[in-house]
Parts: sequence; structure tokens; C-alpha cells
Amino acid sequence: GAYWANPVSEVEVGEAATVRHIKVQADSLAATHLAYTRVIVATAGRYDSFVMTTGAALSRSEIDVVLDGEDAKCRLNGVYMLQGSQHSDISTTIDHAKPRCDSDETYKGVLDGNSRGIFQGKIHVAPDAQQTNGNQLSRAILLSDGAEMNAKPELEIYADDVKCSHGATTGELDDDSMFYLRARGIPEDTARHLLIRAFIGEIVDEIETPGTRNYLEKLVENWLEREGDIQ
Repeated sequence: GAYWANPVSEVEVGEAATVRHIKVQADSLAATHLAYTRVIVATAGRYDSFVMTTGAALSRSEIDVVLDGEDAKCRLNGVYMLQGSQHSDISTTIDHAKPRCDSDETYKGVLDGNSRGIFQGKIHVAPDAQQTNGNQLSRAILLSDGAEMNAKPELEIYADDVKCSHGATTGELDDDSMFYLRARGIPEDTARHLLIRAFIGEIVDEIETPGTRNYLEKLVENWLEREGDIQ
């Protein structure tokens, strides 16, 4: 049925501590899901986030991270798999407030039907945050002519001793890879699913806990089984 979910999380990572935060958003396809996460990481702390989105008619995941101590680190990864008329909006901000902090984020999406995805990510480097490393990447695959993806990666840098990068790519399944699989007798649907699994699996495989990783892999399989069924 239709409902509204509005989860808010506040995370404080203490000195030299590590937090691994995994979230699965698989709400009803009639639901609205608006989520906000605020994270503060102290000296030498680490925050790792993984978000998988497969549900809700309209969803938004907003994550704000402040690296508030020297040598703090964060990694933001996510996967969104959309069909029908689903809309997913991902917004991230990483504030490098202190020196020698590292951040890395990668979000991947697979969009079918008339679904729409939005990624907006920002890395902010304060004037005193020297020796900063920050990397940001958005990649999406469109499986239909009606699917749409909009990406807006941003770097806002006020220090001069930094290594920061960002990138965004959107395209279709690789024709050469499809031809390679089809030439070996693999049916088209099976070939498509193999390529999608490989694309998503690059991030899911990084989950260190075997039980959690297996659960996420099953969610990917379930999505592939109903691909094209949702209007």
C-alpha cells in the first residue's frame, strides 16, 4: 500500500572508531521514502556506508558527513535498481573540515522502464584541510529508451594541497560484451542479466560480512527476475 517513511539517523564516530552502516530500502512500490543521515567523524575515525535502493515510488537518500578530525575517513557506496515509473534521488555532502582526511564514494544505478535517477554529490574542502584525498564517481546503465539519469558531481576546494576527483557516466549495456556472450550461445535475457550482475557486483562484493553480502545478492537476483514486469 501507499505510505510515507521518513527515517532520520545521527551517527557520531569516536576517535579511532569504525562504523559500518548498511541500509536496504525495499519499500512498497506505492510508498514515499525520504531519508536523512548526518555523520560526524572524529580523529582517525572511519565511517563506511552502503545503501541499496529497490523500492518506493519516490525515494530520496540524503547523507551529510563531516570529517571533523585529522586522519578521519569515510566511504559512501550505493546501488539503485529502478523499474516502471520509480524515482530515486541521492544527495551526498562530504565536508573535509580537518587536514589529512580521505573520502571515497561510488554510486551505481540500473534503470528500466520510465524510471528516473538523480545523483548530486558534493565534496567540500575547508581552507585548513590540507593533504585531503577525495574521490567521487556516479555510473548508471539505462535499459530502456524511457529511463532517465541526471548526475551533478561537485568539488568545492579552498585548500591547495589536495587530490580530488569526480566523474559521472551514463550509458547502455556494452554492445561488444553483449555480442561476445550472444556469440557463445547465451540467450539475450541471460546475457543482459550477467552484465547487470557484474556491474552491480563490483560494489556488493566489497561488503565484508558474508551473510549480509549474500542477502544483498539475493535482492539483486529478485530484481532481475521481475525486470520489465513493473509498469
